Amino acid sequence: MSRIDAYRYQVVLLGDSTFLQSVSQDLQQQLEDKLAELSIDRMLVRLLVSEDAQAIDYSLPVVGLYFGGAAWEERFEIDSPVLQSLLGKGITVLPVINSSDRFRQNVPKELHPVNAMRLGSGTSEERLASVLNFILQEFHLLRHHRKVFISYCREDALTQAMHLYDTLSAHGFNVFLDTHSISKGIDFQQELKHQLMDADMMVALHTDNYMSRDWVKEELNEASVLQIGVIELLCTDQGDGQAGKSIPGSLGLPIIMKKMDLLCPVRYQEIEEKIALAVERFLARSLQARISNLMGPFISWLKKENLSYTLHPSHVVYAEEQDKRILFVPAIGIPDAKVMDDARLWIQEYLQDEAGRQEVKVCLVYDQLYMKKKWMEHLQWLDGYLPVKTVCIRELDSYSYHHILEKWKTN
Repeated sequence: MSRIDAYRYQVVLLGDSTFLQSVSQDLQQQLEDKLAELSIDRMLVRLLVSEDAQAIDYSLPVVGLYFGGAAWEERFEIDSPVLQSLLGKGITVLPVINSSDRFRQNVPKELHPVNAMRLGSGTSEERLASVLNFILQEFHLLRHHRKVFISYCREDALTQAMHLYDTLSAHGFNVFLDTHSISKGIDFQQELKHQLMDADMMVALHTDNYMSRDWVKEELNEASVLQIGVIELLCTDQGDGQAGKSIPGSLGLPIIMKKMDLLCPVRYQEIEEKIALAVERFLARSLQARISNLMGPFISWLKKENLSYTLHPSHVVYAEEQDKRILFVPAIGIPDAKVMDDARLWIQEYLQDEAGRQEVKVCLVYDQLYMKKKWMEHLQWLDGYLPVKTVCIRELDSYSYHHILEKWKTN
């Protein structure tokens, strides 16, 4: 198995063995069916249990599900080290209980601060629908997240890039291609940088003239800084199928092909699935790198501030100091008005029980690197008028928790 074949999303199942066994097989089947419906490789998400702890790869996306029940303590000696490892690495572990069960008696104390998902009655599909949606959202497997940026040289590969756009779109990706995605009259290079910042993956069509362009070197450098994975399609005219030197420092693995492979329908069909699957698998590695790039410094800041905090789904952090509470929502990519308002509505509903219906402020954490000046100005304007505030990860060292709280006083 190649390195990229091992890239997967990992769901760690813990808790009451009877409860877990009653749902795991159905969850696996429904997950595979949903992935197929989304045109995603059925085997991309792997379900693990405590006994598989050695197989967990923390460089790839991981989420935990703790199925709480009356017999949870019987497995806790096995589950506890895995649970501690997940929580210690800032990984979400969502408690799942039956709607009729009491929460605190059925899950370990480490999960008491986290709101549980309650499974109702009905068919297996109805009971597990919310769990399925949680997994898809946590791993950004829904189309509006799965953003792929195509980098290419128009002189060499315009037609090939358009074929690739159609292929990746058909496989459920949200694809950016300059000819399809940039309106007339827009500052071209600035827009490319802005869109790259919002991408989860780059696919580089490496043709004859590709590396001779200065803007290509800039794009690859920006992708490296942003921790965006690069899948390189190494196109060649050489009869032996061997191409020239690969992209220096490429974060992905090269796929070697002939130029005609992207033009001939029969030959292209043979490699189409290979390209889509390579992008799919490397997206998992790229996503985890981007999350770590944002969450790592943020968690370090929380610890430096000696704040008590709890990690919730979607990497949302609930922090408090005495009666001052803030929900920090990481924005992977570009935060906009919709992202900010969705955060406010969803988070307030999600945590209203935990917060005892007391006021909880919401703050988005983002990275402004390569963001357009116009967009930054718009974000600052939103910051002044919306109840959700923002803070840039690159400015956190100049803030204290109380300084961030001051943002709401200047509204």
